[in-house]
Amino acid sequence: MAAIDLVIRNGRVVDGTGAPWFRGDVAISGDRIEFIGSFQGTADREINAGGQIVCPGFIDVHSHSDLRALAEPDHMAKVHQGITTDLIGLDGIGYAPLSPENIEKIHVYWAGLSGNLGREWSWSNIDEFLSEFDRNTTANVAAMVPHGCIRAEVVGFENRPATDEEMNKMRALVADSFEQGGVALSTGLDYYPCGFADADELVELASVAARFGAPYVAHQRTRLGDGFLDPFHETIEVGRRSGAPVHTSHFAIAGSHSGGSTPVLELLDESRADGVDVTYDAYPYEAGSTSLHIYMPGWAHDGGPDMMLRRVQPGPDRERLLKELQNPKGGFALGTGEHLTLSYVAGDGNEWMEGMRLGRGGKTRHRCGRGRRGSHAPVADGEFGRHQSRVGARYPCDDAASGAYIQQRRFAGRQSSTSAVVGKLPARTRKIRS
Repeated sequence: MAAIDLVIRNGRVVDGTGAPWFRGDVAISGDRIEFIGSFQGTADREINAGGQIVCPGFIDVHSHSDLRALAEPDHMAKVHQGITTDLIGLDGIGYAPLSPENIEKIHVYWAGLSGNLGREWSWSNIDEFLSEFDRNTTANVAAMVPHGCIRAEVVGFENRPATDEEMNKMRALVADSFEQGGVALSTGLDYYPCGFADADELVELASVAARFGAPYVAHQRTRLGDGFLDPFHETIEVGRRSGAPVHTSHFAIAGSHSGGSTPVLELLDESRADGVDVTYDAYPYEAGSTSLHIYMPGWAHDGGPDMMLRRVQPGPDRERLLKELQNPKGGFALGTGEHLTLSYVAGDGNEWMEGMRLGRGGKTRHRCGRGRRGSHAPVADGEFGRHQSRVGARYPCDDAASGAYIQQRRFAGRQSSTSAVVGKLPARTRKIRS
């Protein structure tokens, strides 16, 4: 055995295999665990765990740390929770593979979620992006292949099906990204340009993931059909037709549905019994987070973030938006906005809105003499109109009892951008300095 640098003694050891915990010691040499059990030797340094849990670093299976881990390399928000590995590129949102022109568009579009890098972009593909983390950040990362990047590069932000030629290009770009270290194909069908894709496109791209033994990971099209079981049916069908394992992100029952989570869990059980490898993860709390522009209908996103921001300026498009935000057809009803808490608002001097409910923040802004009066006006007016793609929000989802039931399933995982999560990664996970 190599010389031991560190021994952690008297811990409750959870080894990550699923076995029960046991009391023991962990001996470490350099960056390698040399021994687990009752260690009788000596070491340069010893730590008495005092009966505390000693375990492998947690894996956050759903994070949006793509830029934050580079902007703040110590990544202390995660390290302090024991998270040592982040999955990035979730929900079809990511920053590679992208051309310089498209990376700027995506950056503007998702600044409310991912923040700002604070320096020049220096990559264009998955391999170059992962190289930015090598020996530069505390955390390990595993990068998914974001559908949004693939579609932006080939089709653009256009609301239409891909042509045959474009499908060939997208399949090739997905394959190249897996060759360069991608671990899954992710999509976010409530977001754009992912939401412009039909089910056939998803099957074609997921078929490429299947060739690499990689899963298709979906933020589902929650506005589809009944907004309850139909989104799950689409995800399961993609897995059935493509042969790829499928994973649905942030399982939650938002709103009033008869039977709560039970009908969905029964559907997943039936699908697994029928041979579809389907899993899910869920928030470990009663709220979700997103960007405020998720409430904008699909036509408002056609053409990309610049066109979306133009449509919220005074004119016929804004009037149409204001009506549809209250009475959406196949979309999310904004209502008064009182259920949304603003978590981030870009623009100098707008920090005062953060932490407020959307409706309340809007009314305060109105008293300052800006914007159109009415509970829904803030989404299209004033600072919200100018920074629509740079506003983050939190919203309530399932109740505690339903959430706890969802998480009891053996094929469930937990996810959050801030909470510790245990999971397993494919062998292709890129090793970053730990």
